[in-house]
Amino acid sequence: MPRFRRLIDGARNSVLLEYLSQRRGETVLTTQEARQALELLLDAAYQDTGGSGRCARFLLSLWDGSTYRIDLQNVMYIDNLHFEAMVQLWRYIYYRARQLDGLVTRERMAPIIDRWG
Repeated sequence: MPRFRRLIDGARNSVLLEYLSQRRGETVLTTQEARQALELLLDAAYQDTGGSGRCARFLLSLWDGSTYRIDLQNVMYIDNLHFEAMVQLWRYIYYRARQLDGLVTRERMAPIIDRWG
């Protein structure tokens, strides 16, 4: 417990996140990696395919989960590339205690809201 207390008292967020990620056996993504995953999902969501709808609903749910719901069963029918991007983005948001609106502007989300919301 004293070691953990020193970590909290004297550590920067990155050190604490690294410690927690090691404890959970997970790797915390960088902001750049999260943005790359986000860009892939945004590009897909701007299109008009079944996978686009799944990507869009995922992003909308992260944007405003009380307004936009996602059926997780439906996510099972997306290709591996976009599924991995979803998982990466979700992990980043979870471990960094962030919100999607900290990574993407309302202007970039507007076409997705208009089409899929």
